[in-house]
Amino acid sequence: MDFPKVGLLTALSKVPDFRHAQGQRHALSAILASVICGVLSGHCGVKQIVQWLHAQPPEFWHLLGYQRRPPKETWFRKVLAQLDAAQWEAVVVEWLGTAASDSPSSAATETLDVVSIDGKTLCGTIRSHAKTLHLLTVWAHASGLVLAQLPVGETNEPTAAAELFRGMLLKGKLIVGDAFFCQREVCQTIIEREGHYLVWVKENQPKLLKDVRSVFTDPAGFSPLPQTAS
Repeated sequence: MDFPKVGLLTALSKVPDFRHAQGQRHALSAILASVICGVLSGHCGVKQIVQWLHAQPPEFWHLLGYQRRPPKETWFRKVLAQLDAAQWEAVVVEWLGTAASDSPSSAATETLDVVSIDGKTLCGTIRSHAKTLHLLTVWAHASGLVLAQLPVGETNEPTAAAELFRGMLLKGKLIVGDAFFCQREVCQTIIEREGHYLVWVKENQPKLLKDVRSVFTDPAGFSPLPQTAS
């Protein structure tokens, strides 16, 4: 099995530690890794994650970076409540992008890594007097990794997609999306991040569809072959 060049714990050490020296009995990277591993093991909420963590053998604690017995639930809640979630997410998204680039399928060929983007409403998230949770997800085809997620909230998917892409490594990646993402802001953001895109153009954008068709039907206007300077 091939592993990323940079380990998750090393990546998590980049998250700024807001605690004073006397409050750093446990490495922040160990705390964050505990939460990630707990969620990946199917546990939701701080209480379940801490219970799962304390049920593991000491050898597992050491792998996460603990030098002593992990803290209790109250301590976890205190740290997570003060943590800058955006900084944590940015570090994890960057690591996932690097991990996908380090995969054998990426290294063996010079082709682009295909990445899809789509939005889905999660089942079972409806609450009284509240909307269901709608997530925009970006995932890599080759590795199956979810590279980033963002709740759509009060905005729309294209706006959320542009925001999501601004924080991602897109160089060497081909972003694939449906007609909903055929928007100037989305495509321009992908280009600015040195990525490529493939999106649908449909009849709901008649002028754009006509312009695209005219480019492909005009022999002098488009060629898939490299152009040489005259």
